[in-house]
Amino acid sequence: MRILLVEGTGKGFLAHYSLALALGLAERGDEVRLLAPTDGEFKHTMLPVDVCFRLKSGAAAWQQLRKEVAAYRPDIVHLQWVGHPLAALRLVRYCRRQGVRVLYTPHNLLPHRYRWLTQPLYAWLYQALDAIVARDSHIAWGLQELLDIPRDRSQLIPGSPNLLASEQLPSQLPAELATGAAGAVRLLQFGYGGRKKGTRALLEALLALPHTDHLQLILAGQGVLKDVPQSLADAARQRMRLTVIDRYIPATEVASIFSFSDLLLMPYQVQCDSPLIDLARALETPVLRSDRVSHPDFREGVDGYTFRAGTPAELERHLALLLEAPQQLAALRQQARGRQTERQLLARLVTQHHALYGRLLKRSEQRLERPALPIQELS
Repeated sequence: MRILLVEGTGKGFLAHYSLALALGLAERGDEVRLLAPTDGEFKHTMLPVDVCFRLKSGAAAWQQLRKEVAAYRPDIVHLQWVGHPLAALRLVRYCRRQGVRVLYTPHNLLPHRYRWLTQPLYAWLYQALDAIVARDSHIAWGLQELLDIPRDRSQLIPGSPNLLASEQLPSQLPAELATGAAGAVRLLQFGYGGRKKGTRALLEALLALPHTDHLQLILAGQGVLKDVPQSLADAARQRMRLTVIDRYIPATEVASIFSFSDLLLMPYQVQCDSPLIDLARALETPVLRSDRVSHPDFREGVDGYTFRAGTPAELERHLALLLEAPQQLAALRQQARGRQTERQLLARLVTQHHALYGRLLKRSEQRLERPALPIQELS
């Protein structure tokens, strides 16, 4: 099969997921091209797959995609991100006229901004696609119950084999961690900063503990101290080793940071479905999360532990239990070993995608029912 994967963000989880899928399909023997933005984070990384870092941004990208389809002549176009549902619908109609099947993997069923205003537009798009891949059961439920997508038009393909745990990518420890404290218990909060991440509540909880001189707290990501008072950060520096890596973390450093750390802290204050839990699993790093961090199959006591957001005393209690008995962290890591490897997870993901592509290509050509759109020109 000839497959064109399209990923428009270029960074973070979506870029990693798409590249992992491309690598797996290519290794299986399919002819695969991944189209990524001009500033994609893997642009300067040698990769054993056809990746084209030339996708434009904004509305121009959708015009460009028509030309890419015409030049590459794929059997399948698989979109990984849609920010403009009507532009995507025009592309779907164009591809159908060329005999090309189009799929979409919605990593969020609807956008965070203007969610309910844009729902009808996304519903039209979903109804026009040949198939939708649901990454978890929540998305599969939403497709059927909220957007009225027939069961046979969506396919549940769970799992997120993490590219950052792959041996095919180079890995290096950030310079800021080159001189770590021997014997320290290393705590990690990772990702962009902001009030919703709960960094302030975390620091206050750590400072409430009686013994913290054996801790190294690593805050890694752009703006990690945003909304944290300077006095609170200074107090933390007095009580423990505080390492702040206030910048975008490139893919080549992420795996080493997780492997370096004993516990990933996710004290989020707002509801979030975070792929960091999948990454922590892949890299055998236990997680302490608030109940605002959702995950379809997080296993309490196996992947880590959960506390109620907005309850400082409960956060302090969980931290005390874990940090006063480091053997608990060691036990969690030991449980993580022996799970399915990233190679096994990727093989399963690729097998299920390959089967879905094959079914679409074998399906007899059906006339796409025209959505009742109040728009004059869609092609």
